[in-house]
Amino acid sequence: MSNKEQNPFEQIFRYWKRIRRYRWWICLGTLVITLAGFNVVAMIPDYYQATTTILVDPQQIPDRYVTSTVVEDPRYRLNTISQQVLSATRLQQIIDQYGLYAEMRNKRSREEIIAAMVKDIDLKVKEGGSSLGSFTISYRSTDRKAVAQVTNQLAAGFIEWNLKNREQIVVDTTDFLRSELDRARQSLKDQESKLSQFKIAHAGEMPDDQTANLQMLGQLQSSLQANREALNRLDMQKTMLLSGEPGTSTAGVPTAPVSERQQLLAEKRDLDHKLSELRKTYTSEFPDIVSLSKRLDQVNARLQQLPADKPQEIARNTDNVQLSLLEREISRLNEEQRQIKAQMNSYRGRMDAAPVRQQEMLDLSRNYQVSSNDYASLLEKTTASQLAAELEKRQKGERFTIIDPATVPEHPFKPNRPLLMLMAFAGGLGLSLFAAIAKNLLSRTVQGEQELLKILPAGVPLLAVIPAIDSAATLRRRKLLALTAATVALVACGVEVLMLFWTRPLL
Repeated sequence: MSNKEQNPFEQIFRYWKRIRRYRWWICLGTLVITLAGFNVVAMIPDYYQATTTILVDPQQIPDRYVTSTVVEDPRYRLNTISQQVLSATRLQQIIDQYGLYAEMRNKRSREEIIAAMVKDIDLKVKEGGSSLGSFTISYRSTDRKAVAQVTNQLAAGFIEWNLKNREQIVVDTTDFLRSELDRARQSLKDQESKLSQFKIAHAGEMPDDQTANLQMLGQLQSSLQANREALNRLDMQKTMLLSGEPGTSTAGVPTAPVSERQQLLAEKRDLDHKLSELRKTYTSEFPDIVSLSKRLDQVNARLQQLPADKPQEIARNTDNVQLSLLEREISRLNEEQRQIKAQMNSYRGRMDAAPVRQQEMLDLSRNYQVSSNDYASLLEKTTASQLAAELEKRQKGERFTIIDPATVPEHPFKPNRPLLMLMAFAGGLGLSLFAAIAKNLLSRTVQGEQELLKILPAGVPLLAVIPAIDSAATLRRRKLLALTAATVALVACGVEVLMLFWTRPLL
């Protein structure tokens, strides 16, 4: 007996025999639970899902021709756009437009309804190498037609906000660069003005003028030397004239008067000589030439008005005229010498100031170059930004393109009713078996020979085992009960199947 008790197959067979006694109750329980599960599965609403795929189309024009000002990673920009498209205001507009979540409006708050819609929206990103390749938008709802419309509207929102964001970035960048370009242009003008005013204020003192200054200084030195030699010659002539003239006093001053005509003629010769010297260096518009020319015209006009001198007066006044001319020429040369020395001092001052002016010029030139480079760089960037703005307006830059629009789904994606019904049947069968086993374990009746041997005292032998003998009435009652249960089960199954196919097709 102990060997038999330890045989697991015999124990399993013994338990099966016990459970087999409750087979009709197991069948009936399984049927009831399965039908109840079918009803629950049938009451679950159908959920439809529509999906659209959006391709991240890169810029069509190569970057080496037009550089886009939108350098943000599309994945980060997609997160920003998602916050804009899935904002509470826009989702509320979509809910009101298509009448979504009608059964929740009287039971839930606005925030809960919007949260439910956000949960029903699914955004999946598909990487394309190192960048964003595409992404899909899905929406789930019990309304079969609304899911496609809502999905397409969400996709259109992503495309619209992407264009708006890119255009706004380009416009903001262009406006900023234009303002900086205006500032740089004004700064460049200021530097140009300072540089021009410095060159005008210090003309001749610049390092580039040193060669010309040296040449002019050499010419002035030569002119000064010639002036000194001319003064020496005139001094000698004056001395000789004064010493050899008969009509002079002991002091050397002529006593004979000089006529007006002789004075004018001497002045005329003096004016002619000065004009000839000035015309060698300056043009006819030089102020000194203009004033001397006017004075010469006046002298000529006066000479035409005066009568000619007598021969004896001419001879008598010749020496006096020569002496007067010598004195005027000496006076002119002295004035010329003074001017030459003043000009030489001026050119020496220019040459001495050249190192200081060079340093100041370097500072101004450096500031001008910095402003010029800044302006050129901003001008190039502004031009590129304007090209990028035109690129965005023509939608030739990076954009979102729908490659697979959402369509009305033909079948719900959940629930999977065949699977759920199979689970309901398996659950009903399991619960029925569990109930039968529990009833058998909780029963206090002796179920077999082994249990009887455990109950009997030690040394009491088991003489015989009498099997259960059912009477004819008991057998008829069992058959009637089984037939009735089978009939009710069949009728219930038929009614359940008809109801399910009438209210909601399973497949």
